[in-house]
Amino acid sequence: MGNILHLDQFALGPAAIFNPSRFGRHVRRDFVDGVTTPWFLFVNFGETHHRFVYEGCSWYDEPFDYGDANECKRKQRACLEYLDGQIQRLVQALPESDLIICSDHGEAFGEDGLWGHGFHHPVIMEVPMHIQLRQ
Repeated sequence: MGNILHLDQFALGPAAIFNPSRFGRHVRRDFVDGVTTPWFLFVNFGETHHRFVYEGCSWYDEPFDYGDANECKRKQRACLEYLDGQIQRLVQALPESDLIICSDHGEAFGEDGLWGHGFHHPVIMEVPMHIQLRQ
């Protein structure tokens, strides 16, 4: 069955880390440096969810309306490119850590008349994954 790891503490990080543009620099200082016991960090980035906005994007204050698959995909792609940079900062901050980075779900952009997520469809199961195992 393998080893079961029991985590004895839960710590909520400073609010600044929840802004992806300030995230990377806080991870090592607030969660890793000086820690001698096993630890687990869960991070959820919401920028790729509907409205598809990130801090500083030109359409941040525009109303959002499903229905234009090309526009939704364009905005989500821009959010993904933005988050790629933020995730790169996370990976660089934790070079000796085991990492599993994946999405919680895919997104429908009009396939079979469906929009969003929260239902069963093959596109909802399409998620990216990155695994980094320390040597």
